[in-house]
Amino acid sequence: VYHPAQVQVLYVIHYQTVGFRTVDSAMYQVHVAPADAADDAAGPGPQQAASSVVSEFLEAEGPLRGALRAPIPTLDAQQSLQRLGTCCRDHPRDASLKSEPLWDFLGGLLASSGSEVIQWHVLRCAACYAHGPGAANAAVGRLFPAALRLLGSWNEAVVQRASFFICNLTMKRQYTGDGGDSYVAALKAALSRVGEALSKLYVICSINNAMRFGLLSEDETAATLDYLLPIACKVAWNFEDWTVWTLSVLLNTAGRHKPLL
Repeated sequence: VYHPAQVQVLYVIHYQTVGFRTVDSAMYQVHVAPADAADDAAGPGPQQAASSVVSEFLEAEGPLRGALRAPIPTLDAQQSLQRLGTCCRDHPRDASLKSEPLWDFLGGLLASSGSEVIQWHVLRCAACYAHGPGAANAAVGRLFPAALRLLGSWNEAVVQRASFFICNLTMKRQYTGDGGDSYVAALKAALSRVGEALSKLYVICSINNAMRFGLLSEDETAATLDYLLPIACKVAWNFEDWTVWTLSVLLNTAGRHKPLL
Protein backbone atom coordinates (compact mmCIF):
# COMPACT_ATOMS: atom_id res chain seq x y z
CA VAL A 1 0.00 0.00 0.00
CA TYR A 2 1.41 3.37 -1.07
CA HIS A 3 0.78 6.76 0.40
CA PRO A 4 -0.81 9.10 -2.23
CA ALA A 5 2.18 11.43 -1.97
CA GLN A 6 4.44 8.62 -3.14
CA VAL A 7 2.52 8.00 -6.38
CA GLN A 8 3.78 9.89 -9.42
CA VAL A 9 1.54 10.27 -12.48
CA LEU A 10 3.63 9.46 -15.55
CA TYR A 11 1.06 10.16 -18.25
CA VAL A 12 -2.66 10.74 -18.81
CA ILE A 13 -4.52 9.24 -21.77
CA HIS A 14 -7.38 11.13 -23.38
CA TYR A 15 -9.61 9.25 -25.78
CA GLN A 16 -12.71 10.02 -27.81
CA THR A 17 -15.10 7.52 -29.32
CA VAL A 18 -18.64 7.17 -30.70
CA GLY A 19 -21.52 4.82 -29.97
CA PHE A 20 -23.78 2.95 -32.36
CA ARG A 21 -27.44 3.83 -32.78
CA THR A 22 -30.07 1.48 -31.47
CA VAL A 23 -33.45 0.56 -32.93
CA ASP A 24 -35.15 2.33 -30.02
CA SER A 25 -33.36 5.63 -30.72
CA ALA A 26 -34.12 5.34 -34.43
CA MET A 27 -37.80 4.68 -33.77
CA TYR A 28 -37.94 7.61 -31.35
CA GLN A 29 -36.49 9.90 -34.02
CA VAL A 30 -38.93 8.75 -36.69
CA HIS A 31 -42.16 8.39 -34.71
CA VAL A 32 -41.91 10.55 -31.59
CA ALA A 33 -39.62 13.54 -31.84
CA PRO A 34 -37.81 13.89 -35.16
CA ALA A 35 -37.03 17.52 -34.41
CA ASP A 36 -35.21 16.54 -31.23
CA ALA A 37 -32.83 14.05 -32.85
CA ALA A 38 -29.33 14.26 -31.44
CA ASP A 39 -27.86 14.58 -34.91
CA ASP A 40 -29.44 18.04 -35.17
CA ALA A 41 -27.49 19.44 -32.25
CA ALA A 42 -24.96 21.25 -34.43
CA GLY A 43 -27.04 21.50 -37.58
CA PRO A 44 -27.50 24.67 -39.60
CA GLY A 45 -30.32 26.93 -38.53
CA PRO A 46 -33.03 27.95 -41.01
CA GLN A 47 -31.11 31.16 -41.64
CA GLN A 48 -28.00 29.29 -42.81
CA ALA A 49 -28.24 27.79 -46.29
CA ALA A 50 -26.49 24.55 -47.21
CA SER A 51 -24.28 26.44 -49.66
CA SER A 52 -23.07 28.63 -46.79
CA VAL A 53 -22.14 25.61 -44.67
CA VAL A 54 -20.27 23.98 -47.58
CA SER A 55 -18.45 27.24 -48.38
CA GLU A 56 -17.38 27.71 -44.78
CA PHE A 57 -16.19 24.11 -44.64
CA LEU A 58 -14.10 24.39 -47.80
CA GLU A 59 -12.69 27.81 -46.86
CA ALA A 60 -11.44 26.33 -43.58
CA GLU A 61 -10.02 23.22 -45.27
CA GLY A 62 -6.39 24.03 -44.43
CA PRO A 63 -6.84 24.44 -40.67
CA LEU A 64 -9.41 21.64 -40.62
CA ARG A 65 -6.98 19.12 -42.10
CA GLY A 66 -4.69 19.38 -39.09
CA ALA A 67 -7.49 19.69 -36.56
CA LEU A 68 -9.34 16.64 -37.92
CA ARG A 69 -6.25 14.46 -38.25
CA ALA A 70 -4.99 15.20 -34.75
CA PRO A 71 -5.03 12.24 -32.30
CA ILE A 72 -7.91 14.01 -30.57
CA PRO A 73 -9.74 16.16 -33.15
CA THR A 74 -10.86 19.52 -31.82
CA LEU A 75 -14.49 20.02 -30.90
CA ASP A 76 -14.82 22.84 -33.47
CA ALA A 77 -13.57 20.54 -36.22
CA GLN A 78 -16.03 17.82 -35.21
CA GLN A 79 -18.89 20.31 -35.16
CA SER A 80 -17.96 21.45 -38.68
CA LEU A 81 -18.34 17.87 -39.89
CA GLN A 82 -21.58 17.50 -37.95
CA ARG A 83 -23.07 20.61 -39.57
CA LEU A 84 -22.01 19.34 -42.98
CA GLY A 85 -23.60 15.95 -42.28
CA THR A 86 -26.89 17.58 -41.32
CA CYS A 87 -26.79 19.57 -44.59
CA CYS A 88 -26.25 16.35 -46.53
CA ARG A 89 -29.26 14.85 -44.78
CA ASP A 90 -31.63 17.81 -44.98
CA HIS A 91 -30.57 19.38 -48.31
CA PRO A 92 -29.20 16.51 -50.42
CA ARG A 93 -30.24 18.16 -53.68
CA ASP A 94 -28.39 21.41 -53.02
CA ALA A 95 -25.97 22.02 -55.89
CA SER A 96 -23.17 23.02 -53.53
CA LEU A 97 -22.91 19.42 -52.31
CA LYS A 98 -21.81 18.27 -55.77
CA SER A 99 -18.38 19.81 -55.16
CA GLU A 100 -15.60 17.36 -56.06
CA PRO A 101 -13.06 19.12 -53.80
CA LEU A 102 -15.45 18.59 -50.90
CA TRP A 103 -15.70 14.83 -51.43
CA ASP A 104 -12.02 14.49 -52.26
CA PHE A 105 -11.24 16.10 -48.90
CA LEU A 106 -13.73 13.88 -47.08
CA GLY A 107 -12.46 10.80 -48.91
CA GLY A 108 -8.92 11.60 -47.86
CA LEU A 109 -10.05 11.99 -44.27
CA LEU A 110 -11.89 8.68 -44.34
CA ALA A 111 -8.91 6.85 -45.77
CA SER A 112 -6.28 8.36 -43.48
CA SER A 113 -7.88 9.29 -40.17
CA GLY A 114 -7.27 6.94 -37.28
CA SER A 115 -10.06 8.54 -35.24
CA GLU A 116 -13.33 6.63 -35.23
CA VAL A 117 -15.06 9.90 -34.33
CA ILE A 118 -13.94 11.44 -37.63
CA GLN A 119 -14.62 8.22 -39.54
CA TRP A 120 -18.16 8.18 -38.14
CA HIS A 121 -18.83 11.82 -39.10
CA VAL A 122 -17.46 11.46 -42.64
CA LEU A 123 -19.49 8.29 -43.17
CA ARG A 124 -22.59 10.11 -41.91
CA CYS A 125 -22.04 12.86 -44.50
CA ALA A 126 -21.57 10.31 -47.28
CA ALA A 127 -24.47 8.07 -46.21
CA CYS A 128 -26.95 10.93 -45.98
CA TYR A 129 -25.92 12.41 -49.32
CA ALA A 130 -25.84 9.02 -51.06
CA HIS A 131 -29.44 8.36 -50.05
CA GLY A 132 -30.47 11.10 -52.50
CA PRO A 133 -28.88 12.14 -55.78
CA GLY A 134 -25.40 11.77 -54.32
CA ALA A 135 -25.39 8.06 -55.18
CA ALA A 136 -24.71 9.06 -58.79
CA ASN A 137 -21.81 11.36 -57.85
CA ALA A 138 -18.56 9.66 -58.84
CA ALA A 139 -16.63 11.61 -56.21
CA VAL A 140 -18.85 10.16 -53.48
CA GLY A 141 -18.43 6.69 -54.95
CA ARG A 142 -14.68 6.98 -54.46
CA LEU A 143 -15.27 6.66 -50.71
CA PHE A 144 -16.54 3.09 -51.24
CA PRO A 145 -13.17 1.26 -50.82
CA ALA A 146 -12.40 3.06 -47.55
CA ALA A 147 -15.91 2.32 -46.26
CA LEU A 148 -15.46 -1.32 -47.21
CA ARG A 149 -12.25 -1.50 -45.16
CA LEU A 150 -13.97 0.11 -42.19
CA LEU A 151 -16.47 -2.76 -42.07
CA GLY A 152 -13.62 -4.43 -40.20
CA SER A 153 -13.43 -1.70 -37.54
CA TRP A 154 -13.52 -2.79 -33.90
CA ASN A 155 -16.06 -0.03 -33.24
CA GLU A 156 -19.59 -1.09 -34.16
CA ALA A 157 -20.67 2.54 -34.56
CA VAL A 158 -18.20 2.89 -37.45
CA VAL A 159 -19.27 -0.45 -38.94
CA GLN A 160 -22.91 0.65 -38.69
CA ARG A 161 -22.23 3.92 -40.54
CA ALA A 162 -20.04 2.21 -43.15
CA SER A 163 -22.77 -0.32 -43.93
CA PHE A 164 -25.36 2.48 -44.01
CA PHE A 165 -23.27 4.33 -46.59
CA ILE A 166 -22.75 1.19 -48.68
CA CYS A 167 -26.48 0.42 -48.43
CA ASN A 168 -27.45 3.87 -49.74
CA LEU A 169 -24.72 4.02 -52.38
CA THR A 170 -25.74 0.69 -53.89
CA MET A 171 -29.52 1.06 -53.46
CA LYS A 172 -30.22 2.62 -56.85
CA ARG A 173 -27.27 1.60 -58.99
CA GLN A 174 -24.75 -1.14 -59.39
CA TYR A 175 -21.48 -0.44 -57.62
CA THR A 176 -19.00 -3.24 -57.24
CA GLY A 177 -15.63 -1.78 -56.34
CA ASP A 178 -13.45 -4.88 -56.60
CA GLY A 179 -16.41 -7.13 -57.40
CA GLY A 180 -19.71 -8.05 -55.84
CA ASP A 181 -18.49 -11.28 -54.26
CA SER A 182 -15.61 -9.58 -52.42
CA TYR A 183 -17.72 -6.88 -50.85
CA VAL A 184 -20.49 -9.33 -49.97
CA ALA A 185 -17.83 -11.39 -48.17
CA ALA A 186 -16.80 -8.28 -46.21
CA LEU A 187 -20.44 -7.55 -45.36
CA LYS A 188 -21.08 -11.12 -44.23
CA ALA A 189 -18.02 -10.93 -41.99
CA ALA A 190 -19.36 -7.69 -40.51
CA LEU A 191 -22.79 -9.25 -40.02
CA SER A 192 -21.24 -12.04 -37.97
CA ARG A 193 -19.65 -9.49 -35.60
CA VAL A 194 -22.26 -6.76 -35.04
CA GLY A 195 -24.79 -7.11 -32.26
CA GLU A 196 -27.24 -4.21 -32.68
CA ALA A 197 -30.32 -4.94 -34.81
CA LEU A 198 -30.04 -1.64 -36.68
CA SER A 199 -26.49 -2.53 -37.73
CA LYS A 200 -27.70 -5.91 -38.96
CA LEU A 201 -30.46 -4.25 -41.01
CA TYR A 202 -28.03 -1.97 -42.85
CA VAL A 203 -25.66 -4.85 -43.59
CA ILE A 204 -28.49 -7.12 -44.79
CA CYS A 205 -29.81 -4.38 -47.08
CA SER A 206 -26.32 -3.86 -48.53
CA ILE A 207 -26.01 -7.57 -49.28
CA ASN A 208 -29.48 -7.58 -50.80
CA ASN A 209 -28.49 -4.76 -53.17
CA ALA A 210 -25.67 -6.87 -54.56
CA MET A 211 -28.09 -9.73 -55.21
CA ARG A 212 -30.64 -7.41 -56.84
CA PHE A 213 -28.11 -6.25 -59.40
CA GLY A 214 -27.03 -9.79 -60.22
CA LEU A 215 -23.51 -9.37 -58.88
CA LEU A 216 -23.59 -12.89 -57.48
CA SER A 217 -24.15 -16.14 -59.34
CA GLU A 218 -27.38 -18.06 -58.81
CA ASP A 219 -25.64 -20.49 -56.46
CA GLU A 220 -23.96 -17.66 -54.53
CA THR A 221 -27.27 -15.84 -54.22
CA ALA A 222 -28.99 -18.97 -52.90
CA ALA A 223 -26.19 -19.58 -50.39
CA THR A 224 -26.28 -15.95 -49.27
CA LEU A 225 -30.05 -16.02 -48.78
CA ASP A 226 -29.69 -19.22 -46.75
CA TYR A 227 -27.16 -17.41 -44.57
CA LEU A 228 -29.36 -14.32 -44.17
CA LEU A 229 -32.63 -16.16 -43.51
CA PRO A 230 -32.26 -16.91 -39.77
CA ILE A 231 -30.72 -13.51 -39.05
CA ALA A 232 -33.36 -11.53 -40.96
CA CYS A 233 -36.19 -13.56 -39.45
CA LYS A 234 -34.90 -12.89 -35.93
CA VAL A 235 -34.76 -9.15 -36.66
CA ALA A 236 -38.29 -9.20 -38.16
CA TRP A 237 -39.63 -11.20 -35.22
CA ASN A 238 -38.33 -8.72 -32.64
CA PHE A 239 -39.03 -5.47 -34.52
CA GLU A 240 -42.37 -5.45 -36.29
CA ASP A 241 -41.68 -2.04 -37.90
CA TRP A 242 -39.27 -3.87 -40.22
CA THR A 243 -41.25 -7.06 -40.80
CA VAL A 244 -42.50 -6.15 -44.30
CA TRP A 245 -39.12 -4.72 -45.27
CA THR A 246 -37.31 -7.82 -44.02
CA LEU A 247 -39.66 -10.06 -45.98
CA SER A 248 -38.86 -8.05 -49.11
CA VAL A 249 -35.18 -8.71 -48.48
CA LEU A 250 -35.83 -12.42 -48.14
CA LEU A 251 -37.75 -12.34 -51.42
CA ASN A 252 -34.76 -10.56 -52.94
CA THR A 253 -36.78 -7.49 -53.85
CA ALA A 254 -36.13 -3.92 -52.76
CA GLY A 255 -39.11 -2.08 -51.35
CA ARG A 256 -38.77 1.66 -50.79
CA HIS A 257 -38.54 2.50 -47.12
CA LYS A 258 -38.07 5.61 -45.03
CA PRO A 259 -34.36 6.09 -44.29
CA LEU A 260 -33.29 6.15 -40.66
CA LEU A 261 -30.58 8.79 -40.53
